[in-house]
Amino acid sequence: MQVTITKTLNNDTLLLERFIQSFSFKRWASGFLESIEQKLKANVMNLLNDIYVGLKGSKQIVVEQYTKEQAKEALSEIRSFKIRLVNFSNKIEKINYFEDGEVKELVKHCSRAMNELEISLRKKAFKGERKSSTSPELLQAISNKSKEALTKSLFAQ
Repeated sequence: MQVTITKTLNNDTLLLERFIQSFSFKRWASGFLESIEQKLKANVMNLLNDIYVGLKGSKQIVVEQYTKEQAKEALSEIRSFKIRLVNFSNKIEKINYFEDGEVKELVKHCSRAMNELEISLRKKAFKGERKSSTSPELLQAISNKSKEALTKSLFAQ
């Protein structure tokens, strides 16, 4: 009886060792991480698609119904969202995430749509207002300071 138990334990141990050898943790972990990355990418893509469709729809439908005051308020919101989108894009580029470029392309489309929306909001918000221009005195002062700085840097040595 003793021999049979030992023989069975040895066989089970050998079977377990073969399973461990054939099972590649590295391959499993790599597949698991790729799966997570694909899910994250799909979530980001869906979110960016929703943003893009919302921006396009806003430009065509909502902006036309805005008053000047509503357009000015929305303009400040668009500016802050634009900054967040640029920061998001920079973070993605910094870590070289989603190398295939789909997300980067969608961010560019969202940025373009946001710029178009911002232009529409500006037109609505400042319709009928006189365009301001920079005074000639201010332009001359800036020009003189630039000339002075250039001269100093050239002849400083």
